[in-house]
Amino acid sequence: MNECSHGIMWILLAVLLISSKAHSAPNNEADLKGPVFLKEPTNRVDFSNSTGAVVECTATGNPPPEIIWVRSDGTAVGDVPGLRQIQPNGNLVFPPFRAEDYRQEVHAQVYACLAKNQIGSIISRDVNVRAVVAQYYEADVNKEHVIRGNSAVMKCLIPSFVADFVEVVSWHSDQNESFIPNGDFVVSQHYDTDVNKEYVIRGNSAVMKCQIPSFVADFVEIVAWHTDQNETFHPKMNYVVQQFYESEVNNEYVIRGNSAVLKCSIL
Repeated sequence: MNECSHGIMWILLAVLLISSKAHSAPNNEADLKGPVFLKEPTNRVDFSNSTGAVVECTATGNPPPEIIWVRSDGTAVGDVPGLRQIQPNGNLVFPPFRAEDYRQEVHAQVYACLAKNQIGSIISRDVNVRAVVAQYYEADVNKEHVIRGNSAVMKCLIPSFVADFVEVVSWHSDQNESFIPNGDFVVSQHYDTDVNKEYVIRGNSAVMKCQIPSFVADFVEIVAWHTDQNETFHPKMNYVVQQFYESEVNNEYVIRGNSAVLKCSIL
C-alpha cells in the first residue's frame, strides 16, 4: 500500500514539473525581440585627416544584438592599427592620420552596420566614408574677353581633389572690390542714353523711345524726359504739347426760315 502511494506521488510530481515548464516556455519566448536600430549611421561621412571621425551605430533587442561593420560586398571589417577601430559599443572610429598613411581601402570605402541576434538581423543604409588629406591648393580665374557692354561669365577654378569640400564665399578684384555669391551686382561704368528722331505729320501722335544700353537696361529706370527747350515730362502722367493751331467754321447753306448746324473745326 505504501509502495503504491509513493509511485502515485512520483507520477503527480512529474506531471506538475512538465506542466510548469509548458506554461513558462511561452512567456520566455514572448520576451525575445529582434534587433531594432536606435541610431542608424548617416549616408555620407566626410572628414579631414587632421580631425578623424566617429560613425555611431546602436541597436536594441533581446538578447542584445551584436554590432558588425561590413563592406558593400557583405564581408566583415576589422581593426587597422592607427587607421580604423571598432569600439565595444559598436562605433566605427577613424583616428587622425598622417597624409602618407592614407589608404583608399580604409578612407574611401562604403560601409554598413549589421546588427544581429538569435532572432534575426538588420543592416543599415550604405555609409559612404571619404577622408580628405589637408594640403595646400590655389584657386584661379581664367581671363575672359568680351565686347564692351556685353556680359561675361567668370568661373572660379578649384583643384579637383578639394573641389567637393571648398565653397566660394566671395570674389575680389585688383581694385579692392568685393562681390558676394548669390547677390545682384552691377559693375559701375559710364553709359549714354539716346532718343531716335521720329518724323510725324503735324497734328498726329509720335512715340519716342529712350535707348538704354542692354548691359544696364535691367537696372535703369526712366524718371523724366527733358527737351532742348528746358521742358520736363515725367512718365505715367498725361501731357499736351503746346503748339499753334486755328479753328474754323465751315460755311453752311440753308433756306431762310430753316435750321442749320454749324460745326467748329479744330485741327
